[in-house]
Amino acid sequence: MTQAFSMSNDTRAIKLYLVLRALETLAYYKQVTAPRPPFLAEDRYNRMKRLLPSMIISFVAAEVLPLSLAIFLRDRSTDDPSLPAVLAALVLILLTFILGALSHDGLDESGGKTKMIAFNADHLQERYELISLIFIGEICFAAGRPSNDEDRTMASAAALISAFGAYLLVFTTGSAGQTEFWVRSIKHRFFGIIMYVGLFCSIPAIGAGLVRVLEEDDASEVDGETEHSLSCNLSAADLLCYASGAFLIFSSLLNLSNLEATKEISKAKIGIWARVFVRLACGFICLLFSLLGGGMGCAGDIPSPTFLCPLLMLTSAIIEIWAVRSVTVRRSK
Repeated sequence: MTQAFSMSNDTRAIKLYLVLRALETLAYYKQVTAPRPPFLAEDRYNRMKRLLPSMIISFVAAEVLPLSLAIFLRDRSTDDPSLPAVLAALVLILLTFILGALSHDGLDESGGKTKMIAFNADHLQERYELISLIFIGEICFAAGRPSNDEDRTMASAAALISAFGAYLLVFTTGSAGQTEFWVRSIKHRFFGIIMYVGLFCSIPAIGAGLVRVLEEDDASEVDGETEHSLSCNLSAADLLCYASGAFLIFSSLLNLSNLEATKEISKAKIGIWARVFVRLACGFICLLFSLLGGGMGCAGDIPSPTFLCPLLMLTSAIIEIWAVRSVTVRRSK
């Protein structure tokens, strides 16, 4: 995704998205109109068939029409799509997602309707965590830039610290015995899923922000040869500050949606509200870096936030790991 942001303009990305979604909808149509496979339960197969009309209607109304309008009303000089139409599509997609998940489907034994969640919580939890892990791995691509420049090497190390801190915050900061939002209630699931959407947007943006810093190049002639080094452009670190702050804020709210066990069970040294406060504070500090702009200064030829944001992520993770004792060392006698 980091490479896709830099290799394609917005209009082309929208066209490719519509093609992908059209193929996905066609694949679903072929699946539910084909004979039922033996491994698929009959009641689930019937529910999938009943979802087809609403899926096609929502695809056309919430995605095809507004995004086609965004392409039609694009800026002819820059080829940028219409932003209001894109935002309208995003709102409509979110509404159809919420309405679909809250839909009532299925029949109980007496023939009456029974409430049924339209998604499998266990399946989604596994997939969302897997997607998070893949996106965190994408940050490492920002570090993969061979160079003899010492500053660029240090910036690559900062990218690896960001990836490591993000991994610790997502996967190792839960307290023992906590009840995750997936099994609490429908409203907690919705809230958690929306927070995951924030994570899915902010994690690739961290990688894109680091790439932007590493692409600031300053060429100079030395003994008849051209040498390249990093150029300290403080505005180049703005995306990294915004993305790091958003990640810390969304992940802290995601953690808050889980139900903390009693202190006797969790063994946590500090409560969940204190841990959330630490992570939120680090997130708002990252956002503050972008507002300070030129006042942040440079570390060598690298904007200071390139190091400070990853260090804040790692510091927050270390504090929370210490607090919940998720990493322990057993000593053999």
